[in-house]
Amino acid sequence: MDFQKLIDYRNHYNRFSTRIGIVLEELREGYALARKTVEVDDTNPLGYAQGGVYFTLADSTAGSAAHTYGHKVVTLDASYHYYHAAVPGDILTAVATELHHGKTTAAFEVKITDQRDTLLGSGTFTYFLFPEELNLH
Repeated sequence: MDFQKLIDYRNHYNRFSTRIGIVLEELREGYALARKTVEVDDTNPLGYAQGGVYFTLADSTAGSAAHTYGHKVVTLDASYHYYHAAVPGDILTAVATELHHGKTTAAFEVKITDQRDTLLGSGTFTYFLFPEELNLH
């Protein structure tokens, strides 16, 4: 697997993640790291990053790690826990690490930290691995 080509593919074709500013930076088999800077438009009425920002960052990062096996994938199940809030200007870093890799499913733990290395949240994401190979064009 050409991981740089997969990074470029995900950063271009993962349109929702790209639109909200998620940038995939590192990949290796069963691992991914992505970042996002919290913007004012990402906040809830209290001025904190809306929960969907964290969840999307976690799912996108784990999905990127799942793609490192070379197959098309979709999310089967996800659980995310929120511990601390982020505000505009904070830089969120998500790291996904493999928990399980089978023939048809893969599971990942994702941790999101800020620029001070504060753990903001964590989750477990499970993906179905299609038999079809991922075509990176």
